[in-house]
Amino acid sequence: YVDEELKPSDLMKAVSTIKSAAVPANFNGDADKAPQYYIDFLTAVGKYNFSPSDMVDIFQGKLTGPAKSWFQSVVMVAGAASKKKQLIIILKAFREKYMGASQARVFRQKLQDTRLTEIPHSINDLQSFIGRWTGHKSNLMLCDPSVDDKQLMPLFITSIPTELANSIPNNGKNLLTINEACNYVEEHLNNIIERRRNSFRPTNKIKTENFYAELLDTDEAIYSQLHSLSLLDEPENVSCSDDDYQIPNDEYVQISELNALAINLHG
Repeated sequence: YVDEELKPSDLMKAVSTIKSAAVPANFNGDADKAPQYYIDFLTAVGKYNFSPSDMVDIFQGKLTGPAKSWFQSVVMVAGAASKKKQLIIILKAFREKYMGASQARVFRQKLQDTRLTEIPHSINDLQSFIGRWTGHKSNLMLCDPSVDDKQLMPLFITSIPTELANSIPNNGKNLLTINEACNYVEEHLNNIIERRRNSFRPTNKIKTENFYAELLDTDEAIYSQLHSLSLLDEPENVSCSDDDYQIPNDEYVQISELNALAINLHG
């Protein structure tokens, strides 16, 4: 499924548009930015009925510096393969180099190091912390598809002051997402601020609810992308022979299949 079927002439324009667009941002080999580039690329090419050749062209067009040199070396290895298999080999090599186990450990460490050491004085302070923490969480989940919010809940609880952590029922064991825990923390912080100032400003609560609603929407979108890209439900016994990947140049690739194969391809 793609968002829009385009004619060949329009596809050429779409390729140029994506290559010059701000998103996906150009990638120069900074591993910290690799997960965002990866998901932005798949999201962008998933909008239209691009051929594998178009996708390789777009992927290459967004690379600069060391990442471009890396790409050229990978293409030399994958050059003899069919276009679809070549694309999958490139994505698999990208995941292994920039989103592998070592980088997942880096993002997990960033989560452990991102801590709120005192009760925030404002909702904005809390939002800033939550934004940083959930950003590292999303990157970790993209590098390691086996990670979910339930596993990370204890780490989140230990990253905030005890008074705020105690506002999360049953240490978050009955919650499905980090954002549910954030709702309890936000409510408790609002009560603290109310006591401190002996007044309550409705605009603070409205702003906070909107912020967490947006966070929840973003989180649900990430989960939706993870599921649609088969990051959380990977197919088994993926075959990668050249015969399996001989397809007409005008046939587009299912993005969920593409990502799943990039994760599972061996050899």
